[in-house]
Amino acid sequence: MTRSARGSRVDLAPIDEAARAFVLATRSAGVPIVLASRVEDGHVTFEDTGREPGLISAGDLAPLKARILLMLALSQGLEGRELARVFKEY
Repeated sequence: MTRSARGSRVDLAPIDEAARAFVLATRSAGVPIVLASRVEDGHVTFEDTGREPGLISAGDLAPLKARILLMLALSQGLEGRELARVFKEY
């Protein structure tokens, strides 16, 4: 798990109780969490994020690209559903 001022990155596979507690606490604090895969042909579906409500799917974006998109969206003041919409569109 890594933390920064604007967001967090957690490797969720497999997710243990410490990581789950971190995700819940981070999300409760209002920090957006984007789920991305480092597998070359990895795709995170929007159904994958359903097991932890509030997670945003990066879709086909690699973690670095997802982080850049997240930073751009946050710089525009997007949050919640609008933030998730950006990841569905791009």
